[in-house]
Amino acid sequence: MRRAVISCVVAAAVSAGVAHAQGAPLKIGVFDAQRISEETAEGKRIQTQLSGFRDKKQAELQAKERRSATSRPSSRTRRCRSRPRSARRSRRTCSGRPST
Repeated sequence: MRRAVISCVVAAAVSAGVAHAQGAPLKIGVFDAQRISEETAEGKRIQTQLSGFRDKKQAELQAKERRSATSRPSSRTRRCRSRPRSARRSRRTCSGRPST
């Protein structure tokens, strides 16, 4: 975005220099991007497309959050997974720190 703005400013400056050198009056065009997106058919189509994409991604995120919340027990109900003593390399507590 920043690069685009800088390139537009440079292009305007270069064209202003060329117009000044030719003796022609300087003309600058301005447009309202929000108004264009709200009032034109193409702008409305793109807004609809973006809204659909946003809704789809938001639904995916909510589904992931629900799966994550249901698959992981709360911290109060978590238990240590006990392995047979022969499989343990060292005695550890649930927190992963060596027991004393």
